[in-house]
Amino acid sequence: LITSVTYGWGTLSEGNLQHTNAGISSSWGGLLPTIIPSTGKYYAEVYCEGDSSGVIGVFNVGTFGLDHFLVQNPYFQTGAWAIYPGERYDNGSAVSDSNFDDFMEDKVMGIAIDNDNQKLFIYKNNVVIATINNLDISNTAATDAFAFTSLTADSTARTFTWNFGQDSSFAGNKT
Repeated sequence: LITSVTYGWGTLSEGNLQHTNAGISSSWGGLLPTIIPSTGKYYAEVYCEGDSSGVIGVFNVGTFGLDHFLVQNPYFQTGAWAIYPGERYDNGSAVSDSNFDDFMEDKVMGIAIDNDNQKLFIYKNNVVIATINNLDISNTAATDAFAFTSLTADSTARTFTWNFGQDSSFAGNKT
């Protein structure tokens, strides 16, 4: 996993699978993993603790590059698919969605990406709450490749603990 203090990114722990933001003046902070697949199917879970203002989703860093998302509120960017309390962002555009009113606080959220069929699935406590089709937006020679992400928003304090199959207890937070 990578971190960037310059852009307000969080403090990493638990083998770089947990990040905490203490509430920062730039109003957001987060992480992107170093695993950025362009083919195949991938699933990860993230346990969200703290304030309810947070964002999870995927960024198309294959087409747009990492720097495209190193801005405040990166989920507003083209190539971002994410969820935020009460809203979903499809390719950077907000869509009201009541499925996400209570999605963060002390919940296990899942993200499944199917690169081969350009689909994204969002889970809350093992139940699919959103299916997003047609993630294929590269109309260039670039390859779509999606990175899982989690971010704080609105200068809030949050902790995100990721599970890519190695620790279903989320560092002892869930049993």
